[in-house]
Amino acid sequence: MESLQAQWERKTFNDYDRRCCAEDAYNEAVEREIECIEEDISNGDTEELWKFSEKAFEDDDFVKAIALGNDFEEMRISILKSLAEERIEQRRKDYENGYILND
Repeated sequence: MESLQAQWERKTFNDYDRRCCAEDAYNEAVEREIECIEEDISNGDTEELWKFSEKAFEDDDFVKAIALGNDFEEMRISILKSLAEERIEQRRKDYENGYILND
């Protein structure tokens, strides 16, 4: 029979492992959404371009970086990440409301 300490250590590790796996899966989903958003914009999707520009011009630092010609790659990625997280959250809500069926 296993000791209580060994059981507790295994449970603690399993809980930690599950959290890490969930976090990794979420980060991968965000990366895929960022790629999709970039692809949509490059294919001329005006709605995605509008969403990006709306989000970008809400951020004064981004506008300032454009005006001064600074490197704004980090800010661009943060805006894309924000858009991707909004997409993921909207899909989750749509799934919960039954608009998206699990195939």
